Amino acid sequence: NFININIIFLILLFAYIENITYLVTILGFASAGLAIAMKDMFMSMLGWCVIIFGGSFRVGDRVKVFQNDTTYIGDIIDISFLRITLYEELTLETYNKNRRSGRIIFIPNNYVFTNLLANYTHHGMKTVLDGIDISVTFDSNLDKAQEIVENIVTRHAKGYTELARKNIARLQHEYSIKNPKVEPRFFMFFEHWGMRISAWYMTNAYAALVLRSTI
Repeated sequence: NFININIIFLILLFAYIENITYLVTILGFASAGLAIAMKDMFMSMLGWCVIIFGGSFRVGDRVKVFQNDTTYIGDIIDISFLRITLYEELTLETYNKNRRSGRIIFIPNNYVFTNLLANYTHHGMKTVLDGIDISVTFDSNLDKAQEIVENIVTRHAKGYTELARKNIARLQHEYSIKNPKVEPRFFMFFEHWGMRISAWYMTNAYAALVLRSTI
């Protein structure tokens, strides 16, 4: 059996190696090489423990993963012992940069220690703060333009504003979140070509592009 084979192997090994220090050296190098080769695997196993018992990520969460100069946004469809499987969704990041979507992304669990992962739907959060800019020329009625923008954004984001208020109230039981602002916010910035009205509002974390295109 397996034990007998190992015993025979060790007997033969000791018989042919005259100096025991050679054996110790060989085993030392072999152990070091094995440890280096298995480092990522061990870290992924430890990362799995952090993910499962820490509760930072769950299947179904919408997450953003940063890897070098590339960003991936999608939904977690599986968490295994060694990796997180992500289904890439169509987002503003996809539209502006990647120009690809619908891919299956495999993320080693050890990324929780070395890379930044953002969770849009942590602990049941359904909303995320999104922003859109509207350009207005200097000869326009700035006050009227801002009033129109505020009315449109406030009306379309009303349902998500109330949902965000409830979600954050629940989240405050676990985290120290003080004075959360979920109502739409508006800012005006001076540019060389005119004024920029920046509107920020709560929207669906899984479909931010829908409300953005509506507004």
